[in-house]
Amino acid sequence: MASKIYFIDSRVEKFDYRYSVLGRLEEILEKIDLKRYFSKGELVPVKMHLANVGAHHTLRPNFVRLVVDQLKRIGTKPFVTDSVRVRAYEYLEVASQTGYNALSLGAPVIIADGIFGLDSVKVKAGKILKELYIPSAIYDAPSMMVLSHVKGHIDSSYAGAIKNLGMGCVTAVPRGCEWKDGGRGKMHFQMEQEL
Repeated sequence: MASKIYFIDSRVEKFDYRYSVLGRLEEILEKIDLKRYFSKGELVPVKMHLANVGAHHTLRPNFVRLVVDQLKRIGTKPFVTDSVRVRAYEYLEVASQTGYNALSLGAPVIIADGIFGLDSVKVKAGKILKELYIPSAIYDAPSMMVLSHVKGHIDSSYAGAIKNLGMGCVTAVPRGCEWKDGGRGKMHFQMEQEL
């Protein structure tokens, strides 16, 4: 079954909320009918990248807030989340400086793998990695809303939803240890040591 892809042109033809990017995003969220995917009372992780020091090409907080508000409207309990590459304390500081905090997003910002990046569940993986550690807040969730921004990436040239899930849904154990030894994520590891 093919997935539906929705595109919103950033050009605004009329000075009217319905024609703004936010207005059109709201219209798409209503078309999707979120009740089909999320249950009333369910804790819903809203998985996104919460930024790095100096980052300015991340999702705007008002777009995230709109998604959070739509999830609340159908009776879920959303929380915005990511896994860490550094201690959660420092990551949350950077996230807040970028505009990602409970006040601006309308939902708690919770680090999925805990304050030290070790709150996880070990799962079997493929031939190369053998096993991975999935953040508990993601592993235990029955469903998840994923918000990704598109960007150039130093290791993979292009990053988006696949990287947000593939690297963003594992704990610091493989990212900070095994991967740095094999060169994968070495740049991130060196930057984190400087923090």
